[in-house]
Amino acid sequence: MSSARSVILQRLNSASQSGPTHPGQAPLPALDAEMLTHFKAKLVANVISFDEVTDDVAIVDAVIGFLSCHQLPLRLSVVADPRLATLPWPEQLEVTQGRIEASDLNCLSIAAAAIAETGSVVMQSGHDSPTEANFLPDNFLCIVERATLLRHMESYWQRWRETDETTPAVINIISGPSRTADVEQTIQLGAHGPRRMHVIIKG
Repeated sequence: MSSARSVILQRLNSASQSGPTHPGQAPLPALDAEMLTHFKAKLVANVISFDEVTDDVAIVDAVIGFLSCHQLPLRLSVVADPRLATLPWPEQLEVTQGRIEASDLNCLSIAAAAIAETGSVVMQSGHDSPTEANFLPDNFLCIVERATLLRHMESYWQRWRETDETTPAVINIISGPSRTADVEQTIQLGAHGPRRMHVIIKG
């Protein structure tokens, strides 16, 4: 074995025995505006529509407004999050809660966090937030609590490391409806997931 190779292997072995290291964090990009304003601008850039609400009644109104705007059936599947079960759903809206099926057209979930820098929502898998809810429906509606809005992607990972939460099996960071340009270099929405995405910002 060459001396250079021996030195490299020795360094790698020493590094693995000393445990993981965390190099200094690179400078984070400045946002163009106040955090919420930047987030909303990024949502628009990502082809995500949004509403801002202050209470549960307004959440319901935003859902019905979205469905009516796109002439969609007043049917909604919601994940098994108890916060959604207590919303004041009207009789005119057919709401089912629990398992998300491939035939579901509209689905409502709650984001674990949102990232202003990229206009993204963070979905952590779990019993009350199944991964299929993010990808099976044609129309993905998501509630973002304003208190969970973070400035940068790194802010989410730092917050996650500092909590005692059980590690989710899947973390999806979603920045818009599904799209592809595979066919004739023309953007098509809904190729591999939702064709529409709507964020309801509460708070």
